[in-house]
Amino acid sequence: MPYHDGSPYETATSPAAPEQDVSGIVSAVLEIFIFLSNILPLLVVVKIKKRSERTITDYFIAALSINDMLAVLSTMPVSLPSYFHREWLGGKPTCVFYQFCLFWFQLSAMLLVTAMSFDRLLALWRPMQYRNGRRTLRASRTIIITYITTMILSALPLTGLAPPVMVGPDSRLCQSWLLTRSKRNHEAVYPLTLLTIIWTVMFAVLLCNGFLLKHLVQYKKRLKHPNLQTYIDKKSFKDFTRLVIVVAVLFYLTWLPVLVVGTLIQSGQKVGELISVYALASTTLNALLNPFMYFALSRQFRNGYIQIFSWVIQSLRPRNTCTGCPFRSNGYRTTNMLTDGRYRLKYKIPSIEFVEQIVTVL
Repeated sequence: MPYHDGSPYETATSPAAPEQDVSGIVSAVLEIFIFLSNILPLLVVVKIKKRSERTITDYFIAALSINDMLAVLSTMPVSLPSYFHREWLGGKPTCVFYQFCLFWFQLSAMLLVTAMSFDRLLALWRPMQYRNGRRTLRASRTIIITYITTMILSALPLTGLAPPVMVGPDSRLCQSWLLTRSKRNHEAVYPLTLLTIIWTVMFAVLLCNGFLLKHLVQYKKRLKHPNLQTYIDKKSFKDFTRLVIVVAVLFYLTWLPVLVVGTLIQSGQKVGELISVYALASTTLNALLNPFMYFALSRQFRNGYIQIFSWVIQSLRPRNTCTGCPFRSNGYRTTNMLTDGRYRLKYKIPSIEFVEQIVTVL
């Protein structure tokens, strides 16, 4: 998460309080906001959408939201106390745990976004076979394989194939495995392997998105199959495809500074510590922006968000607040301001159609 990797610049030049406390408070607020905002797309997939309406993309979005929430829950308790001190707290064990969780969930997010892109490409190339397939099974297998693969990859530094996260028993710095220069040959195995994999996957996803854009422009027919009772219209299909393209491009744009800085460091070039800090911070922007991208680019998620907020407002609204509302009990007719059309609600909730018009105008 933002500003967590304890680079030498960040720790050695950390400002004194109250600026230091402000930095910790801002980081805590951002992480809490990331956690809460990612609850919305998860609720849309799990609660708002029916099981028959869910697509493989929906399952990947739900998994990505859970992944970003777990990244906050696993790293925040370890790293947040260090914000209010001028050193990393907990020593090497907490630093190794933090680096492992950070790389595990970040790499999992990368592969989930990659899977979303190739899934959309398959949906365009083989629409009938894609629709007839077992969506839940395919999505579950992909998600499980993703987490197992990234867990193994993130655990490789524990075998000594990466630079040490803390130099010396009295070290107060928690250094990143990816942005620390290797002093021995075997310590360069993990960062070089990781950089190679990420660069390769990024170019593959960009190429996939290029094909998606090309086929999306030419996609004009409605998908229909005689054995199916549901249809995929052009607008809904295009919305999801555009959403996947934007999320994938946004993810790799936020990772591009780290890839460039990491490549320069591992090739022996000198990079300023401030640049490294901001490069690491940029990797968390995708977790912050993804829920807003779902709202802006997908009508289904936009409607789901509106239903969730409407339910929250209704649950917080006091009951029977109107004056003069007739009510009777013991078998007589009961009238409630929320159910009787003759009485106006004290606070009106905008309809979904009205909010969609506002969003379209904006």
